[in-house]
Amino acid sequence: MKKIFFLILTIIFLSVWAHSLKIFVEMGLSNLFAFILGGFFAQAGLSIVILTPYYLWKLKNKII
Repeated sequence: MKKIFFLILTIIFLSVWAHSLKIFVEMGLSNLFAFILGGFFAQAGLSIVILTPYYLWKLKNKII
């Protein structure tokens, strides 16, 4: 179960970066810094949204 979960996370991570890379190539190489920062924060936000329910669920199982 855990392997499937991490596989899905990896696919989402790669698809977000591939999309960012496509935009980056279209915009040109001058915005490298903005691209890296933007991609990082977008990925961090996405990870928080995905992982929060998972950790809350694990926490609930520990308390009960």
